[in-house]
Amino acid sequence: MKTHNLKLSIDFCDAVLSGEKTFEVRKNDRGFQTGDLIRFIPTDGTSYRSSDGTVREHAKHEISGHTYKITYILNGWGIKNGYVVLGIKEYRQTEEVKHGDWLKPGNDPIDNKQWICSECKGLTETAYYCGHCYYNYCPNCGTRMDGVANG
Repeated sequence: MKTHNLKLSIDFCDAVLSGEKTFEVRKNDRGFQTGDLIRFIPTDGTSYRSSDGTVREHAKHEISGHTYKITYILNGWGIKNGYVVLGIKEYRQTEEVKHGDWLKPGNDPIDNKQWICSECKGLTETAYYCGHCYYNYCPNCGTRMDGVANG
């Protein structure tokens, strides 16, 4: 999977961002593949010289913080030779949330400063003596401490 940084006219940014425009017509000079990612660089046709001396062209738009995945590639069928129509959809990388609970190490009900994650078995210490660990997430593995078992 490759990530392509592509210029996009500011005129189309709102339509892509809203999901109204779900395709891009592009010259196929990058070997686009289904599953590749696209980050759009909004441009309004003006240019400037950056501090390193290169000429750059861009405009400010919220789309620059979003990533899109190529879901379909159409070529031929009336599309000019060397060009493709890319089906695109916003891509949000998510990881499965692990759920767990804080466990007391050993049989010492008095020491309320140490807790063990039910998932990674990592030890966590707190400064509180209130009877439970104050972390909502394990600082070792990221497991959400909501008492819901995985599986």
